[in-house]
Amino acid sequence: MLSNKNKLSFEHLQKQQQDFIKEISLQPHFLDFVNSVDNISIFFKNRHGQIVFGNRFLLNSLGIEHHADLLKFQDEDFFPEYLAKKFKQDDSEVINTCEPKKFIVELFKNEQGILGWFVTHKYPVLDTKQNVIGVMGSIQEYKAINPGAYQTKGAIFDSSQYIQEHFRDNLSINDLADMANMPIRRYQRHFKQIFNISPQEYIIRHRLHCACELLKHSTTPISTIAVESGFYDQSSFTRQFKKYLYTTPFKYRKNLSLPI
Repeated sequence: MLSNKNKLSFEHLQKQQQDFIKEISLQPHFLDFVNSVDNISIFFKNRHGQIVFGNRFLLNSLGIEHHADLLKFQDEDFFPEYLAKKFKQDDSEVINTCEPKKFIVELFKNEQGILGWFVTHKYPVLDTKQNVIGVMGSIQEYKAINPGAYQTKGAIFDSSQYIQEHFRDNLSINDLADMANMPIRRYQRHFKQIFNISPQEYIIRHRLHCACELLKHSTTPISTIAVESGFYDQSSFTRQFKKYLYTTPFKYRKNLSLPI
């Protein structure tokens, strides 16, 4: 569902975009150059998470015709909530630290609008007074950056896809390594090189994403949500929830003002 907060005129959106661009300390023809880049999505966001500028390749990937139309949308209008939340977390980190965040391997849409694995680099956007006013970044298909490496590690990507589809099951790292036709240590090493987390943590994060959605959008008992999300029992679920989200499932749901 689109956020649709803006019944703003096209002219107003264009002015909002132009005002932001004027604040950026860049060479006069930089944005024209960016728009000419092909096979790489390039974006500029303001501090509110709005995409104020993107090159034509990005617009095609998101199914948008005009640059100013980008301002009508945010990440959650194009991607599942768990992906949009991760994008925003990375954006906030770049804005708050004024430091770039590079080589993020994540799911994004290709030019056909299909989710695939991409590498993202994010940098702070500074105005002429060197204040952070947003985030800019590039997004490129993983296999386009290093086709040889993608072919070599294709089994790891297949494995990650399998985890996404079967995270509720009792997954064994040994079995996942066998599926990738690798010794377990090599499998774990390659997995962490690509995703910056271990296979076990990757599984847990998917389970927690699922659990958060159920806590947020249902009144299902927490003990049932634990099992439905792939955890052994409520105790192990609560332990992992506190480790990664710094609160309990009970408090998380209570803060959402939903019945327990």
